[in-house]
Amino acid sequence: MARVAKPKVARKVSVTKSKVAGFLSFGPNNDFPQTLLDVIDDSDTASAAMSVRAEFIEGNGFYDLSLSEMIVNRKGETLDDILNQTARNLAEGEVIVLHWSYNGLGQKVGLQVIPWEQIRFKMPDDLGNITKAGIFPYIGSTLYNKRQNENKEVFLYNPDPAVVLAQIEASGGIEQYYGQLQYVPIGGKKGQIYHIPSYAGGSSEFETEAELSKYRYRLVTSDLVTPGFIKGLAPGKTKIENERDTDSLANRVQQHQGAENAGSVFVIEAATQAELDSIKFEPMVMGDLATRYSAMSEEVEAHISRRTRVPNELMGIRKSSSGISFTQIQIKLFSQLMQQTVNRYQRSVERVFSAGFADWHVPVLNRDFGIENLNYFPNDATNGDSTSVAQPG
Repeated sequence: MARVAKPKVARKVSVTKSKVAGFLSFGPNNDFPQTLLDVIDDSDTASAAMSVRAEFIEGNGFYDLSLSEMIVNRKGETLDDILNQTARNLAEGEVIVLHWSYNGLGQKVGLQVIPWEQIRFKMPDDLGNITKAGIFPYIGSTLYNKRQNENKEVFLYNPDPAVVLAQIEASGGIEQYYGQLQYVPIGGKKGQIYHIPSYAGGSSEFETEAELSKYRYRLVTSDLVTPGFIKGLAPGKTKIENERDTDSLANRVQQHQGAENAGSVFVIEAATQAELDSIKFEPMVMGDLATRYSAMSEEVEAHISRRTRVPNELMGIRKSSSGISFTQIQIKLFSQLMQQTVNRYQRSVERVFSAGFADWHVPVLNRDFGIENLNYFPNDATNGDSTSVAQPG
């Protein structure tokens, strides 16, 4: 069932020459991020965890509402849109990836977010420095499989006007200049070229949950039949090669197996009556399967919760002993715990955006780039509760 690199890859991802000349590979097959995202998508709990992480990182947006409505690129995206996309990058990749555009004077005039999984770095120069990266919009795409190597090269971030002007000249003019890429990892080990999300070591748990989901599918679509086999005499006639025997026992049983690949009943054909009489039905599951399945499901959910640092309750997972719904106190506590987890990401966003817009073509100075935390329980004078979950990041 292994579709993603083993957990040890999260500790050290090999960086080798890519199939695309001049670029460093992200993982052995250059598809580590895409494979990781596929595995997350196959896991209900991991998908929910990423959504919760992004939701809490984004919070209620910037405190400064007029700042959040500022249009920052030709597509008409606002800074609030940029924050929303950045929250997704931070939740899944734990990196801030911003693409800054410049005018002919070397001034910043545009900003957009690049999905973290599309970034591949160029080979180091003779001094060992990496000065460029490539944006691969079609990498991992099945629809545009033949275009996976297409990319746009951009310089790595250095907003010094003198540097920007030199890059514009080296690119052959402003029409050929694609701006700069700012890649800011949050946490993790230092010295790695590509940042590996802290939760990536739990990818085996994501895959385990996906396999449990497939088991449920097979069980239901086969009408909850007990796995085993059916015995019968083999046809006496000689079968012509490659001929399909529609009246055979195997084909008749197959019609009642449920959805594709859902069958759990095998057919065994005997050559003689004596051989047939010696065959008996053997169930292939143990009597405590339901208990084992429930225990495995809860254990996997708990492991994913710990890896992603998202409380079970915020993903809608409730233990059988916890009652019909969560109490207000429980939700408030879980929200506070989640806020502690994302606080570092929010502070990083505030720091990066504040510094980035200080040298915007119209400098944005002394503005509050802080993010307002989610607060599901505002102060309510009617019930005497003066405790608030949300505290400024």
